[in-house]
Amino acid sequence: MTDSTEVEVTYVSQRNKRRREEADENSDMLTFKNEILSIFIDLKVTMKEIKEQNIKLQESVYFTLKKYDEIIDKMQKMEENIKEDKSYICLLEAKIDQQERQTRNNSQEIPNIPKIIQKPKKTCLNLILKSCCCKSNS
Repeated sequence: MTDSTEVEVTYVSQRNKRRREEADENSDMLTFKNEILSIFIDLKVTMKEIKEQNIKLQESVYFTLKKYDEIIDKMQKMEENIKEDKSYICLLEAKIDQQERQTRNNSQEIPNIPKIIQKPKKTCLNLILKSCCCKSNS
């Protein structure tokens, strides 16, 4: 073999592959890329909606907690007022009892005088005077 003759060397292990059309390959890749992008865009929109819902839920929970604390404070104040009112009622009842006892201590019971209902004070006074005169004479 000389330099002047060219020998074409072919390898048995090499195989010629059939070439695809590039347009089909590019269109498949573009389709796949577009599908993936649409999925990511949908995912991004969904995540944004979820974040907005979470913010609204947090605001709602904060508002509810605030109202709950206000109600608890009001209930505590009302319970304190009830205790104060009960102690004041007890004080007033004690005063009424004391006044009733004092009134009974200052009153006089006159025996043997009939109870006169709806009679004027003069009639009652006259009966008392008559009974006193009768007792002093006897």
